Amino acid sequence: MNEVILTRIRFLITILLFAFFIYSGVVFDSSEIKLYFFLFFLYNFLLFYFFKRKIIKESFIISLIDEIFVFFLFALIRGMETKFLFLMFFPVIKEVIFNRYIFAYLLSILSWFILLCFSLFITPYITLEICFSLLPFSFLIPYIGIYYKNEKGG
Repeated sequence: MNEVILTRIRFLITILLFAFFIYSGVVFDSSEIKLYFFLFFLYNFLLFYFFKRKIIKESFIISLIDEIFVFFLFALIRGMETKFLFLMFFPVIKEVIFNRYIFAYLLSILSWFILLCFSLFITPYITLEICFSLLPFSFLIPYIGIYYKNEKGG
């Protein structure tokens, strides 16, 4: 049942991002962003359908695909990446929810490393200062999530 709830949250995030980009006019300017949102809506719909029918289960691979979609978004929205850096931690939180703590740390460090590569090679808007300031959060978010889950049971 958690998979369906997380897919609904994924849908909500996608709809809110789409609404923000419609409001800012970015969607109408770029066909790549239109294609991105079409593929992301299709991906969310397929995941919702497969989870609802219990054909697949939530796994690390799905979290990795979510992270890839986030970084594709970062590559498409030049100049607005810093507004959406929090999105790279949602798959990490999802791994903590499913008690896959090693994968949560692995995904968190992997996403930080990819963000470092973005700041060095792809976009000038994510500076090294921003990237290195997120390094402690890459360790703290899984740690605090695991602590809270073990202490509070939820």
